[in-house]
Amino acid sequence: MEGDLGADGLEEISPFWPQTEMLRRRSRLDESRFEKPGERGRSFHVPCYSISAKPTLLDVKEHLEPVELLTKVSRTAVKIVAHRTLPRSGIGHERPILPPPPSPTASSFTPFDLSSPLWHDRHHMPSPNHVTPDILALDFDGVLCDGMGEYFETSRRTYAKAWPGAPVPGDDLLPAFRRLRPVIMTGWEMPLLLRAIGQGQSEASILRDWAKVRDAQAASGPGSREQLVGLLGKTLDAVRREWIAADRAGWIARNTAYCRLEELRQLVAEPERAVLVTTKEGEFAHLILDEWRVHLADIQGKEAGTHKCDNLRALISAFAAAHGRRPRVWFVEDRFETLEHVTTHPDLEDVGLYLAAWGYNTPQTRATATASKRVRLLELEQFRQGVSAWP
Repeated sequence: MEGDLGADGLEEISPFWPQTEMLRRRSRLDESRFEKPGERGRSFHVPCYSISAKPTLLDVKEHLEPVELLTKVSRTAVKIVAHRTLPRSGIGHERPILPPPPSPTASSFTPFDLSSPLWHDRHHMPSPNHVTPDILALDFDGVLCDGMGEYFETSRRTYAKAWPGAPVPGDDLLPAFRRLRPVIMTGWEMPLLLRAIGQGQSEASILRDWAKVRDAQAASGPGSREQLVGLLGKTLDAVRREWIAADRAGWIARNTAYCRLEELRQLVAEPERAVLVTTKEGEFAHLILDEWRVHLADIQGKEAGTHKCDNLRALISAFAAAHGRRPRVWFVEDRFETLEHVTTHPDLEDVGLYLAAWGYNTPQTRATATASKRVRLLELEQFRQGVSAWP
């Protein structure tokens, strides 16, 4: 678009006489501002906004007087406005314009400091060969959820029902219960652990041979070992349901996530399928995850009645049937014994195994995992950053 900034063109905004006079005095363009001298009336293009060619452009929404507006813009902008009023410039149309290009500036590139802590703290950066699992199988207690407060209170209420004549354990037993929680494999064992602590069983003996201590407690009744185990399992779940019915919010509050919920939501969204594999009743895990708004493809709880190895096989089989190939599976668990059991099954030799270092396990267990050729120790910070940060 071409034009001439003569007096005739400036008179088109003559209703604003003082401004016209000011523009008339400045009608000579500084051609050094254009790429090629002599390109007077050069059009410019702005990708983000447009300026109307109507003379009323100077009357803005803020009700500034035209002279006030002109004092707030650069000389180049004033000349562009004047240019837009020329007869040959297409008055009444909005066309994008672009101010003169800025002069080039010297490069401000600064070499990256390889001694920077940012460089040394790069374990979370994915390697070029990093892969994402098709199926991410997660344990619940000790991996996603710390329910220590709920475990202790539910165990104490179950204890009172199973041994009604015995004194109810006090809060003073909670620290020992927390330290010894790693020996528990399934829920019905927790009231027996609480009873053993209350009867003065040493922590060292419990850690050394929990199975022996547990079986001795179960054999003491009431009833046979099988009867007591069945009673404890049913009572434990019944106590939870009663608690939830009376105070659902209070029960859920006793269960806390190990990481921020947004981090957890992002993590479970990474693989094609993220599933829960737990010895907890699925209904209880559902309540907590729904409250957290963490959505998984499936929740396989105690009600499935299968070992976790069988859960993994079922997941692999279903994926292979749907996709025509064997999936890449990763399994995160806080019990090393469970992961070690997976290693004994040749048909699961390609499953990635991770021990949750933040879960219910001991320093000795974590050291064993570190020395393992198959099981990898996963730190909470790595877990929170997503699968790309995992070893």
